[in-house]
Amino acid sequence: MIEIIEPEKVFDLPFEKNIQGDYKILPKPKGYSAITINNKKNYQNGYLYFIKSENDNFYKLGVSFNPKRRLADIDSYVPFNLEILSMHYFENVYDIEKHFHEKYKMHKTKREWFKFDKNIACDIMIELHNLNVKQHAEK
Repeated sequence: MIEIIEPEKVFDLPFEKNIQGDYKILPKPKGYSAITINNKKNYQNGYLYFIKSENDNFYKLGVSFNPKRRLADIDSYVPFNLEILSMHYFENVYDIEKHFHEKYKMHKTKREWFKFDKNIACDIMIELHNLNVKQHAEK
């Protein structure tokens, strides 16, 4: 006879048991990682990058302080080639990222990934450029 071990006793993951007795892994609570919270607190300026997947209309809007390294990291874990559409340095970069994530939240697929057409992508590139020019002109 095979002994069934309850998953809660084996894994440190949140599980839920349904009526049929099957276990389902619950999604992690939404929020920022400790690294992001630390970066938001200590580094308010940085690069906002806008990239596109090679064959689909998937786009990523994110923040980095070392964009070349960050893009190499992303490239290593996605199964498609990426195209850099825009990369701008901003003061209060997390506020600008939040603005775009809120504005396009209906297009969000997962975390910082969005799906929309070329026209919206062009609008975002124009808005990023104009925000960058305005911020540097104010200095």
